[in-house]
Order: sequence, then structure tokens, then C-alpha cells
Amino acid sequence: MTTIFEWDAELGNFTGWDSVSPSNATMRVVAEPHLGNYSGELIVNPSTTWAHAQLSKFVSMTEVYARAYFLFNSLPLPTNGRLWIIQLQGGPDNNETFLNLELVNIAGATLWRIQTRNGTSWLFVQNGAAPLTGEWHHVEVHWKMGNPGIVELFVDGVSIISRTDLDTSAYGACTRVRFGVGRYGSEPTYTFDENIDDVVIADTYVGPTEPMPPPPPQIYTVTYVSSPISVPVMIDGSQIQSGSQIEFEEGTVITITVPQEVEV
Repeated sequence: MTTIFEWDAELGNFTGWDSVSPSNATMRVVAEPHLGNYSGELIVNPSTTWAHAQLSKFVSMTEVYARAYFLFNSLPLPTNGRLWIIQLQGGPDNNETFLNLELVNIAGATLWRIQTRNGTSWLFVQNGAAPLTGEWHHVEVHWKMGNPGIVELFVDGVSIISRTDLDTSAYGACTRVRFGVGRYGSEPTYTFDENIDDVVIADTYVGPTEPMPPPPPQIYTVTYVSSPISVPVMIDGSQIQSGSQIEFEEGTVITITVPQEVEV
């Protein structure tokens, strides 16, 4: 795998992006991470016009895997609500959107949906697996230029949308990837709040990255070479008997002082 770009919020800012653009929106770093200590919080505010909080990276790729972790704080969407969270763009001015990964409310249910170009025409492909509020989701879009090309969506490591019969070549290579949240001007006005973390742009599948489990506690056996009366081991004021097994958390400092002539 060739990693083109990586970002998380551990520096406390949005360093590394080519563009950080809020419009009727708030963008900040908060202590609510997927991994580490921080994530980016993106909020679009009520507005009668377009509203977006977007993070952009210029690329030059004929096959893209765009991955991020999202925490959605404002679901379900209102009736007819519609937002994009990942965009792919190309064309001569790098500003022709040919793929939107969206959250949409259809018949009262919030769904994942990809709006993508098939040739120069728009095509909508949706899936009934609704994201959950208050949980981090691995979200990864796969796009490959070609006729036929590939458009695919992975959520939490599972492919939930996959099309291999589309013409994705009309606008050439992908030259810009956007992550964030954007509300279209024709949609209902409402506040939407999400967190984003652990962004990767690569040329092959990235997949989920989960927190490492804590290491098991270390177990030490206390053995006396001389008698416990002459060389006692004390922990919190209590003498430990020979042969005892004691669990310590990682990082615990243990100090044992014995006379030089005694072997322990």
C-alpha cells in the first residue's frame, strides 16, 4: 500500500491539509478521539444557503481509497435531510465533483448513499445500513477510473455498496479529495455535528484501525534465597511471603533494598 496522505488531530490543529474551509460552520479540535487524544469536530449551522466544513487534499490518482473515522452526533437526519461527508473531484480546474458519499433521510430512515457519475450522468446508489449516533465508524470510499470502473463503500470493514459496471472515466483522474460535512443549499436547514479522525488516502484498501488492547498485567514470583526474616520484601507496608504471585500494572516501579551480601 502506498499512503498518499495521513492526518489525525494529535497536533491540536488541521496542519497538513491543502485547504481548511468553513462556511456557515465551525471547525475545531476537541478531546474526543477515536485513537490518541484529539479529533476534529465539524459543525454546520442552520442556514438558508450552502453550509460546509471541509478538509481538502490535492492528489493525482486513478485509483483512490479515502478512509476516515466518523462519529456522528446529530442523527437521525430530519425529513429530506441530505449531507455529504467525502467528495472526490477532478476535471481541468480540480473542482468537478464526480462522487459524493452522503447521509440521506429517505422515508424517515437515515441511509448511506453514493452519488456518482456514470459517464457524465449522475447515479444514486444507496444502502439500508444506517450509521449509529455516538459510535465511531470506519468509513472508506474506493473509486477506480475506467470504463468500466469501480465505486465501492466500506463501513466498519464491510463492503456495503459495490458497483463495477460504471463509466468513471469521464472526468479523468481524481485530483482532489475532500472530507468533512456539507449541506446542500436546497436541503432543510438544521445543525449537524460530527467528529473526524484517523484520515488516510491510499492507493489500496486501508481498512479499520482499532485501539490496541491493554497489555496483560505482569506476574512476579517472590522467592527468598535467605530467610524472609533477614530479607523481607514489603509492599504498602505488608511483608510478602516467599512464593507469592503479585500482579502489577504496566509502568509500576518496584524498589527492593537488600544487604549487599544477600543474593535475591
